Amino acid sequence: MTKSKRASGSDLARLDATTDEDIARQIAEDPDAAPELTEELLERAEFFEGDRFVRRVGRPQGSGAKELVTLRIDREVLAHFRATGPGWQTRMNDALRASLPKPAAARHPRRGSNARLVEEVLQSSSPRALHPAEIRNALQRDKGVAMAFTSIRHALDQLETRDAAEQVGDTKTWRQSRVASQRD
Repeated sequence: MTKSKRASGSDLARLDATTDEDIARQIAEDPDAAPELTEELLERAEFFEGDRFVRRVGRPQGSGAKELVTLRIDREVLAHFRATGPGWQTRMNDALRASLPKPAAARHPRRGSNARLVEEVLQSSSPRALHPAEIRNALQRDKGVAMAFTSIRHALDQLETRDAAEQVGDTKTWRQSRVASQRD
């Protein structure tokens, strides 16, 4: 060994043979390794010199769904929220949001509601018989309900089983059954 070269104490050939994948795997396996710095992380970073805060980069990102307003709030309410520390305006917004009425949960109509609606249309047109297309138009016009022809046909079958509707002869028209009209 010449004087200008010293033993480095490491296996340089093994180090040169290490691939980027090997390095990434070793970093991922090391619990003390810091995450890789990306542009996104640097954009959101807060900078310190020792324990002294130097600067924060921009405001925290908002949802973009809020509107700046001037609002008169009771001092007692304002003091309460300010006393909770940073983020008090968000907490006040959350409290106001919680007081909003809850939207009606989207749910399926109750079983048999189509048959009930079709029966009401047949009752209102009694004693006249209606084609399914006329029933459908009446549902849309009078009840604000859009119903498929297969659903109307199924409802008519249910009503026929309960003797609430009957098909007129061999026609494709339906009316409130005589038994049902005598009950009313």
